Amino acid sequence: MLTWWTRSARYALAILVLTLVALAGSQWISTPMQGSPFWPAAGVGLALVWRYGPTMVFAVAAGDLLAGLLSGAHHALSWPILGALALEEILKMSVTYALLRRWGRRAVQLATLREWGLFLVLAALPLGVLGAGTGVLIDHLFSIEQPMQTYMHWLTGDVLGVLFFAPPLLLVSNVRKTVARWPNPWLRVLGLFASVAALSALVSWYSRTGVAVVVLVLPVLLWAAMRFGPAVTTWIAMFFATASAVVWVQMTSSAFLSFQMLVAGVLAAGMVTALVSDEAKQMRRQLETTVEQLKESQERIARIFHLSPDAICFSRSHDGLVAEINAGFARLFGLDRETSVGRTSLDLGIWPSPIDRIALIAEVHAKGEVRDLEITMHHRSGAPLCVRFSARETRVNGEVYLVSILNDITEQRAADERLRRSERQLQQAQKLEAIGTLASGIAHDFNNVLSAVIGNAELAQLELPPKHPSRANMQQVLQASQRAAGLIQQILTFTRKTESKRVVSKVTPIVKETLRFLKATIPASIELRHRVIDSPAIACDLTQLHQVMLNLCTNAVHAMKSRPGLIEIVEETAEVDGSSEGALAELTPGKYLRLRVLDTGCGMTPEVARRVFDPFFTTKKPGEGTGLGLSVVHGIMRNHRGAVTISSTPGQGTVFHLYFPVAPVGETETPPVQPEAAPRGRGQRVLLLDDEIAIVQVAERLLRSLGYEVEAFSAPEAGLARLAGGGHFDVVLTDLMMPRITGLMVAERVRGLAPELPVVLASGFLSDEALQGAREQGVVQTIDKPYTLDALGRAISAALRSTPAPTGRS
Repeated sequence: MLTWWTRSARYALAILVLTLVALAGSQWISTPMQGSPFWPAAGVGLALVWRYGPTMVFAVAAGDLLAGLLSGAHHALSWPILGALALEEILKMSVTYALLRRWGRRAVQLATLREWGLFLVLAALPLGVLGAGTGVLIDHLFSIEQPMQTYMHWLTGDVLGVLFFAPPLLLVSNVRKTVARWPNPWLRVLGLFASVAALSALVSWYSRTGVAVVVLVLPVLLWAAMRFGPAVTTWIAMFFATASAVVWVQMTSSAFLSFQMLVAGVLAAGMVTALVSDEAKQMRRQLETTVEQLKESQERIARIFHLSPDAICFSRSHDGLVAEINAGFARLFGLDRETSVGRTSLDLGIWPSPIDRIALIAEVHAKGEVRDLEITMHHRSGAPLCVRFSARETRVNGEVYLVSILNDITEQRAADERLRRSERQLQQAQKLEAIGTLASGIAHDFNNVLSAVIGNAELAQLELPPKHPSRANMQQVLQASQRAAGLIQQILTFTRKTESKRVVSKVTPIVKETLRFLKATIPASIELRHRVIDSPAIACDLTQLHQVMLNLCTNAVHAMKSRPGLIEIVEETAEVDGSSEGALAELTPGKYLRLRVLDTGCGMTPEVARRVFDPFFTTKKPGEGTGLGLSVVHGIMRNHRGAVTISSTPGQGTVFHLYFPVAPVGETETPPVQPEAAPRGRGQRVLLLDDEIAIVQVAERLLRSLGYEVEAFSAPEAGLARLAGGGHFDVVLTDLMMPRITGLMVAERVRGLAPELPVVLASGFLSDEALQGAREQGVVQTIDKPYTLDALGRAISAALRSTPAPTGRS
């Protein structure tokens, strides 16, 4: 905020300046009718009012009044008239300020012809119209008979005073900026104004020759206008007007108005030249800036184009002529930029076929652009590439070009496929887990039932005479029950719910045994063929391997549908590496035994081939198959850390390839174990515990038939109480799954009561966890239900020969 002293000093200085300017202007008045050719106080006063605010009008009026007193005007005019003139000064300055504030804020910048026009209309003319009244008043006081001529002289003088003296003060900051950019600025300023002063003096000297001599200043003014711009030109014009003022007082009335018009024309010519020249310079600077920005923009775009990780191509639409490619495009397709530009994209070999490009270009042309299309293109080497393609049409010199952006998503799609395969495998594993959980429960209950059936059938055979007709019926019951037990075993094998007994062996004997079995059961029109190219030993479960061969060959026989055909089994070796696909991709790289099982049956469609390993999936009629055979094969191969693949053609046949890891070097073949005949007991005492009464009854009779003494209990608590009460026993045979106390709990109690007493654990389903628990509790033997008389005899005999320590299962 300005202090009172600062404001007072400012007003005092303004009054002093206005007084001096008004006194100078009064010296240019030759007659009251003519007045001053241009009144400097009008322009200076308006500049001060606009710069410092409307209150400055009082300083302007005071300066004008003081100049009148100092010039002796009070001798010619009365004091009331002087006061009225001061009020008139306040009025015209206030009105002009209000007009500029309301409509001409930008006019005071005086940077364009439009702003000069606004300044003339809103400032110079209103102030001149109101100020000319002063001239008419003086004309009346001095009884001059030409009021209109007086009015025009005073109007023109005030207008020119505003146009000559206000702009230099309004643009003083612009002048400082312009001069500051000059080298040796003050030397140039002095030289410039000295030239104007000399020309002004020349005008004064030759003023009697006519007013046209004023145009001698015009060349300097025009040169300055083009050289220094509008702001400096206003100062030169003001200096010219001031230096040439002496000319005005020597003019006659008729020449006076002409001289004013000529001076106004010189000012107009100078300012128009300055404004047009300045605008041209600004346009040139803007053009240079635009060109520079365009150049920088092009360089930035070029850098972005070539450094972008995306593949970008600029090509002609109708023929694919490549105008430009970036490094990403060259890298993606294995191209060289220098040799690729100028050739068509078809020549570069990146399209699978011309039809693919034509179809894509047609789509781009129809839509104007395409975004994120997934298409297949080719690397220069011929390898397929999966890319995300975006393109837009653009016109260059009347021709349609295509801006294409491509992203390589080959690896992403491969990862997606691996993820989908993993999800399918997870779903399959979850399905198998659910089936396995269900199968384990069913196996336990169903094998308990089969145990009673098989046991009673064997007891019946023992009791019947050798040639009794019912023996054949009992044999059929035993065979059917064993097939049912085999079906349960297949389900458990498929879901990997049973422990695998692996030995190192070659597969040739199993293959020959399978073919011998098939030869006796299949039509003679089906040829069986076996070839051994190379057959290294593998670690396998012989029973499960036999099951695999039997299931595949049975499936091949069914595919023949009683027609002549061929089944061939080939043993050979194969190398699996990290580049394998499909089921082989999950295998550990290395050497494998490959069994090729070929048939010339009906074959299958790709849709069927994809589902053949799904559990319970079958294309056979009801009663001809369960849909588990190939599922069991798949489960056994996974259990052996191998794989099975299928290749089939409808109407031609099917080939299965089985991959088994070759046994490590140094492992020898395990010799086959011959089953022993069921040994008989010598009156040893057996404690039998099972919650199924039917099994208790059958097992008791079987054991007694083998020569053992038996105490049987369907409530295991009662049997343990008998043992704790002093009962003497040589072996304990207990079921695993019982409602109140499990077989493992029985083994734990027995170990506490009689540590040396061996325990045999029987169950319709023995999981790996159950076997581990049996070993921890000291169970010496396990036996699977349904068990036969021989199996039961071998298990009890082995237990009697052992001490309580972990052993195998029978």
